[in-house]
Amino acid sequence: VFDRPSTADTLNARGISVVCAMPQPRIFCTGGYDHAVHLWSISDDGIPAPTPMGIKHTSAVNALLPAYNTSQKLLSGSADHSVSVYDVASERVIHAFKLSNPVYQLHPALSPFCALVEVSAIYYLTAFFL
Repeated sequence: VFDRPSTADTLNARGISVVCAMPQPRIFCTGGYDHAVHLWSISDDGIPAPTPMGIKHTSAVNALLPAYNTSQKLLSGSADHSVSVYDVASERVIHAFKLSNPVYQLHPALSPFCALVEVSAIYYLTAFFL
């Protein structure tokens, strides 16, 4: 059990809604019902340490996808219809945009400069370029 810090005021908004492994060993990310994204690193003694990432969503985080084109990125999608592209090295969001529907899932594409966004409409996928 991980002790994940939360900014939520109520118990209904606490908890992890999505997890993704990062390419580096013993590092993963979580998104939460409290709209926050954390980067976790597990030390040699097995103790995980969360670090909040500067990604702003106004609803639950539904999808996370690590990507690498010219540098390590983390894409996050939310029920608030938004997708953020976070540059891990510079620790900032480098691009954010809104869609017409809540983001359901993010999928890798063959090109490292492209990702597929699945939204909560039947059979609807859109691609965007990083």
